[in-house]
Amino acid sequence: VLLVLSAHQLGARAVEQVSDHLERGNSALFTLDHVEVDVEAELETWEARTGGVRPLLASRGIVVGDGILLDESHNRIIVEEQGEFTLRQAYAYPPWPVVLEQYTSDLHPATARFPGLELFWPTWLEATEPASIIAASTPQAWVMRAPYALEPRDEGGQRRDSGVRGQYGVVAVAQADESGRIAVVADADFLQDRFLEATGSLVNVEFALNLLQWLSSDEELLEIRTRGTRTLRLSRLAGPERQAVLRLSQVVNVGLVPALVGLFGLIRLRRRVRRGAAGTGDRG
Repeated sequence: VLLVLSAHQLGARAVEQVSDHLERGNSALFTLDHVEVDVEAELETWEARTGGVRPLLASRGIVVGDGILLDESHNRIIVEEQGEFTLRQAYAYPPWPVVLEQYTSDLHPATARFPGLELFWPTWLEATEPASIIAASTPQAWVMRAPYALEPRDEGGQRRDSGVRGQYGVVAVAQADESGRIAVVADADFLQDRFLEATGSLVNVEFALNLLQWLSSDEELLEIRTRGTRTLRLSRLAGPERQAVLRLSQVVNVGLVPALVGLFGLIRLRRRVRRGAAGTGDRG
């Protein structure tokens, strides 16, 4: 299995070599961006040169989109704010989508026991036969196109293009040849240490292992390794569904549980009072 990380940076010669690799029945995992973001330069952006790899993927049924995909299911980003002292502030950040289990394929081995997937300024994918989408955004996602507004405190800028909502593919797979396979993740950053540390999760590593074992045609080992793997984090819920769960949790923990504890205390108190009264009556 060939790992083609940051595939948007491939030159013509490298694309020919990857194509030859696939034509010989081998497999490959591609990760790519349409927009590159420099975290060291105040989130400066520039559009990646995907011209070389796009025809290669399109010939196998996978079309790479443009812009940056944002979603109502998303991570938070930590920003250090300077003043008399340094503050670390967390902001909801739609340019970092979180893929939910219900929008993945139950039939594909890599997502049948989905560990989770968190993306960082991804693009989006479309697939036609023989390719297919195995992981997608929620139906409440949207695409930001240039000029890009990625400042975490600029919520209005991030939602500038959110009037047009839809569901977009983020992971696609295809049969490259008689025995070869390919998988494409619409984010070149999803395995970078700095982002995995920022979100405090290793689900991306688990998902990448799932893809690699499928690409190596090792479904039996993949099934054993992922058996019983499920994510139970509330962050996997999005929009109204997440709000409903949070409200129910608040009602149960803030209202119902204290009420039950208070009722139990009252019952115990009344029993003690009755026993005390009965004891006084016996002594009289």
